Amino acid sequence: MGWMIGTKAADAPGVKAYRDRADAVLMLRVEVNALTALLIAKGVFTLDEFMAQIVTECEHKQRELEAMFPGYKATDVGISIDPKIAAETNWRMGFPP
Repeated sequence: MGWMIGTKAADAPGVKAYRDRADAVLMLRVEVNALTALLIAKGVFTLDEFMAQIVTECEHKQRELEAMFPGYKATDVGISIDPKIAAETNWRMGFPP
């Protein structure tokens, strides 16, 4: 966890909340994987249909993130950054210079 929020004591404000949130996300991933496997096994949809929908959902999320962080754009080879627009985004969001 230290790589996400730095080195903090276990009783520091926010640490327990962060751990609880991380545990919930991990459990959600397990549950979604189980449901997906069961739905494919029961013939509700195929693996190919599921993977095509994953691509669609990723494209949607990419557009959302690009709108949230103007100046940053995902490409097939990495992140493209427009320095002028990204600097404005960084300032607006309080990111370090």
